[in-house]
Amino acid sequence: MDIVILGATGQLHAIQTGITEDLENVAIILSGSPNREHSSMTSRVPYALAKSFQDIGFGTVRFDYRGVGLSEGSKTDDTNEMIQDISAVMNWAQEQCYNLKQVWIAGYDYGAYLTIKTIMRRPEISGIVLVSPDTTFDYQAENSPVNMKGILFQGAIEDPTRLSFGKELVQNLKRHALLDIPHKIINNADQNFSKSLASLYQEVKSFVSYQTRENSLFKETVSNKDKKNA
Repeated sequence: MDIVILGATGQLHAIQTGITEDLENVAIILSGSPNREHSSMTSRVPYALAKSFQDIGFGTVRFDYRGVGLSEGSKTDDTNEMIQDISAVMNWAQEQCYNLKQVWIAGYDYGAYLTIKTIMRRPEISGIVLVSPDTTFDYQAENSPVNMKGILFQGAIEDPTRLSFGKELVQNLKRHALLDIPHKIINNADQNFSKSLASLYQEVKSFVSYQTRENSLFKETVSNKDKKNA
């Protein structure tokens, strides 16, 4: 469903799927750079990411960055301004779902960079999915531990410098944010997942499904222990 969310400088055009008052899990999907072709919320990779979450019971929200498509405002590379818009989308989702328990962010290319920067500002985020991170930005994580799940996906036939960048990013997150995430390489995939989009969909779906199930079991175990000790 097409919706409009009020961002920091105007209306953001978004697509929400499955958002209801009693929903427990939501994923925010971030697309590639607004300065490149095929970087809108309807592009192949953002769509596949949204579908992978939807098919395991998540509600999802995709949106076009300011100045892209029907979203108001001017395009910008200012990280703080972009995070303001992402936070506006997160706030909207939280307002719609009274029983919300988990919020995940999945970012592709430039969206992966924005995901890393957002988790430092929004500690309630439960998990992240990073896909083929853009290498042109400084991903230096702040020395601030975060408590969440996550994973980084890259294609096996991406440029070697991009693959090296991915390895360094994983190490950086572990060193500075104490976030230890696996680095998953998908066979026969380039950075656009031209021929391996179905593989990415399955991998994301499997990982998030497992992590969500484990989190629910942990909370149930803790709750039962509390009841026994009461």
